[in-house]
Amino acid sequence: MNVNDDFLVRLSWLYYEKNLTQSEIAKKFNLSRMKVQRLLIEAKNKQIVKIEITHPFYNLLSIENELKEIYSLDDAVVVPTDTKGNKLRKDLAKEAAVYLEHLLPRVQVLGVGMGTTLSYIPDFLSPNIKTKKDFKIVSLLGNLLPDISANPYTIGNKIAEKLHVPFFSIWAPAKVESIEEAQAFKSQKWISLILEMIKEVQLSIVGIGALSKDTLMIKHGFLNDDEYSELSSKAAVGNILGYWYDATGKIVSEEISKKIIASDVKIKGKTIAVAGGPEKYNAILASLKGKLIDILITDEKIARDLVKEGKSR
Repeated sequence: MNVNDDFLVRLSWLYYEKNLTQSEIAKKFNLSRMKVQRLLIEAKNKQIVKIEITHPFYNLLSIENELKEIYSLDDAVVVPTDTKGNKLRKDLAKEAAVYLEHLLPRVQVLGVGMGTTLSYIPDFLSPNIKTKKDFKIVSLLGNLLPDISANPYTIGNKIAEKLHVPFFSIWAPAKVESIEEAQAFKSQKWISLILEMIKEVQLSIVGIGALSKDTLMIKHGFLNDDEYSELSSKAAVGNILGYWYDATGKIVSEEISKKIIASDVKIKGKTIAVAGGPEKYNAILASLKGKLIDILITDEKIARDLVKEGKSR
């Protein structure tokens, strides 16, 4: 059956404007439903019909896809928000909780980092997530930090309590004063066991910090003045799990890194980073360049800037 464009217009009008079903149209013109379906596809191919998705989330899906392609990410989630401060952190945490709910039933061991944004995630997690038998959560770095709300123990323990699963913690400072002290802590049986357990992590969730006087690690003494000056002189822009890196994602201070009681900055499993806000743009960009993360959850402004940067290279 050869059809002209007038007939395709008529079919399209009945289907898209009058909301007739394909079966109703087929009966009206004595056609099979499959034939009507093929004609509607032909109408789209000829651009007689143009389908436009107008919901703002559609644009975000496009940005997410561009982020994945440009930076070779496994996935990207863009939060449609123009907020800042704690409101932005909570928006990011809420989206991270939703994302985790889809992944947790498929993993055996979840690793948890630190950060203010991550501290809000337990508030948004559903307690009804079905996890695997013997599922467990493990801290990725030492839990002794001055701000207990943002340390991995508080975050990991809250998630574990909500899901009714075990949580394993590194009972040590996140960073100590000397390399020798760090080695002594790591050699302790209860700490070395957790560090071995971290090797089984299939999915980890971390925050990204920027190098500034206002960052959590500076305010709470994680770095002293000499270390801050050293990192500044080496053009450090961000950190993950206490490891500081430059604009290319390369770790910049081996000495500081050896004082940290934590997993490696990038472990075998997939790493989700949750971070946003203009102050973290350079740190996020560098983490992508250095392949330090696999999945990024960020805000729309950062995502657009990252795409723009990637396209300009």
